[in-house]
Amino acid sequence: MMKKLLTISAIAACTVFAKAAEPTDVTAQYLQNYSAPFATTGEQLISGNDRWQKLASPWITEGDQTNQETGVITAWHVDFQKMPNYPSADNSRIGVMTLTPGWDGFSGTFENMKAYQTIKLAPGTYEFTAKRAQDWSGAKNAYLVVAAGTTIPNIADLSTALGSARFETAITPEWLISVNFKLEVETTISVGVIASYTGAKQCVSIAQFGLNFFEGANFRTLNALLAKAKAFTSTQYPIGTIMGTYPQAKWDALQTTIASVETFITENPNATQEQVDAKVAELQAVIDDLNASLILPFKLSDTNSTTWYQIRDQRSTKNYWQIGEYATEDGLKYYTTALILTQQSDNTLDDQLFKIVKAPAPSKGYIIYCKLIEDLPLAASRKENIVLITDTLPATAWQFGATTSAANFTISLEGDKTAQLNSYASYTPPFVGFYYPGDGVNDYGNNWEFVELIEVGQTDFTALKTLVAEAIRMTSETYPTGTGENQFPQDKWDAFVAARTLALTLVEKESATPQPTQEEVDNMIITLQAAIDELKAGQNPGFFASTEATTHWYTLSDRRTNKSFWKIGALTSSTDTIDNTLIMVKGQPAIITDSLLFKVVKAEEPFMGYYIYNKTNETKAITGNVASNFIGINDTLPIATWLFDKSTVASHYLISIEGTGDQVNSYAGYAPPYIAFYNGGAGDPGNNWKFTPATPATSVKDVKAQEFRVFVLNRMVISDDTDLQLTVYNINGQKMDAKHQLAQGIYIVRAEGKSSAVKVIVR
Repeated sequence: MMKKLLTISAIAACTVFAKAAEPTDVTAQYLQNYSAPFATTGEQLISGNDRWQKLASPWITEGDQTNQETGVITAWHVDFQKMPNYPSADNSRIGVMTLTPGWDGFSGTFENMKAYQTIKLAPGTYEFTAKRAQDWSGAKNAYLVVAAGTTIPNIADLSTALGSARFETAITPEWLISVNFKLEVETTISVGVIASYTGAKQCVSIAQFGLNFFEGANFRTLNALLAKAKAFTSTQYPIGTIMGTYPQAKWDALQTTIASVETFITENPNATQEQVDAKVAELQAVIDDLNASLILPFKLSDTNSTTWYQIRDQRSTKNYWQIGEYATEDGLKYYTTALILTQQSDNTLDDQLFKIVKAPAPSKGYIIYCKLIEDLPLAASRKENIVLITDTLPATAWQFGATTSAANFTISLEGDKTAQLNSYASYTPPFVGFYYPGDGVNDYGNNWEFVELIEVGQTDFTALKTLVAEAIRMTSETYPTGTGENQFPQDKWDAFVAARTLALTLVEKESATPQPTQEEVDNMIITLQAAIDELKAGQNPGFFASTEATTHWYTLSDRRTNKSFWKIGALTSSTDTIDNTLIMVKGQPAIITDSLLFKVVKAEEPFMGYYIYNKTNETKAITGNVASNFIGINDTLPIATWLFDKSTVASHYLISIEGTGDQVNSYAGYAPPYIAFYNGGAGDPGNNWKFTPATPATSVKDVKAQEFRVFVLNRMVISDDTDLQLTVYNINGQKMDAKHQLAQGIYIVRAEGKSSAVKVIVR
């Protein structure tokens, strides 16, 4: 009863909060020409082309480069080939406000390119907003700004503005960025945008601007930050004592603060803006403290001890940091002690070894030294996009962030996660510079691993620590136990947890005297890896394995919006035709032929995986050859066994060759489209595969089931249309939980948007 009362109270409180924080949209009262299609002067930005036109009043632009004779052209403008896109395209409003450095003949280098309107506002609390349009690649260098007066300041002086926000802070699904500000008296202000780029090929486009007025305090920022904090999971923040984990105390502090903020919102609907802002600062400080508590992948060096590391990226080719000579692309500047890259690992060379020390207070970051020159730290020149050893620049303090990998970390300028170090491996010479692709963790050039230099006679814990860190990220949330689809056997999970505990205990003895032996560490790696493999291989698949007695045929489709299906056929290139290749059908096939049907057979021991057969050849399983990027039926290649690894999306799987980890991906953008190997992981929809029964697994008594695309599989009612919302009732009209296995019997299935129902039998 108490739990129910608390829930009702919380709902009531949220209602009061929402009412108190509801703003008044005053955009039309104060702004003009604020939404796509933006009005123009009719003047072409590039002579002879109506696509790009100059913004009409009341927009004021500064810093325009519009010299048609020299070809130096760039300004905020209206692009009539771009449209609003938040989250879907809007064809009726083509003509968005855009800045296009480096593309289509526009200059890629300029500073403080501005566009703004000047208005007068009464005292009060306001919010200035912008929504993204079709392109957003240049968001890291553009800002939304509110400033007192008749202009907006340069980027270097944004601290003097009433408020500013970098465009990349736009939040999905609406892609909204906002600047909150408060006026004590009637004030003339300017609102707009500013950007700077150096040699860029980027784009940033805006669908519309908005201005909101709040009668009381603006709770929006606090509410959004609270929602963000409550969404943190143990997968993002694994608790532990080794690298890549977070201390329990910091996580507990966050939960306490979340509860405090929720109480504040509930009990203080009429709070002042200062009180709300203080709560924002309090919650943000605890989040920052949690993030800063990430246990780092290295031992700090100090006056008493030094530990040297090689640092390499996460690319498959592995690029190592090295101090060496770097020349700018135009050959006008040479740096003899720049941070460059090599694929040759040699920890006997001083120019490949680095140590990390704690930066002096008040910095919370770290300083990095190379063994080649131990008395000068690495310094960063973001303007020239280079890191080097020099006495002409101050020491750079770095901070380290978690990635989706337990062993890899981002490295960024302290206080600016947008300035992340990236391996520019394709350049000549390859070097380390700054790059920020979204959250950074999906670009392997942004992810760095620290390899400790192990002295003679010292036990090497590196591999074990990496494996344990990965194991700690395997939580009960990501590996749910049970007998249903996508779940894992309880005994496999228990065995894994026991092995992980033993391994963690051994890692914690790294600093003990004497250390565990190398043999103990190596044996523990074998034990833990075996437990991990057993757990993953034990996952309840989304299909029935075929046997000599029973055959189950499936179509296999990827997770792209326009699904692509597996098919055995001929792959024709400009020079050759290869038969019996795994190719693709883009979109739902009109007719399901034998070439689109596959069955899965459990491989014999010692293999953990499965054989896959196509219905056109039931005696020869599918083979795979990574070197030639070939998947298909080939008499000269050994039969492959395949593992089905979990995805982040229910009912989808990652499929890879057992023993190699090489994942199957749909190359849908190629002509002809085909299927080959790419280790894109769960983040790439082409790597995510779904099994759909070619025929119902049990009888369906109503032909309307075909319209619904409903099947009974593993005693659960499913549909291969993932957008179809199903509701299941038993014969007595009682609503059932369709996500769990059903008892034998007759059930009625209704689908959202369908007027009729369908009857199914579960056997």
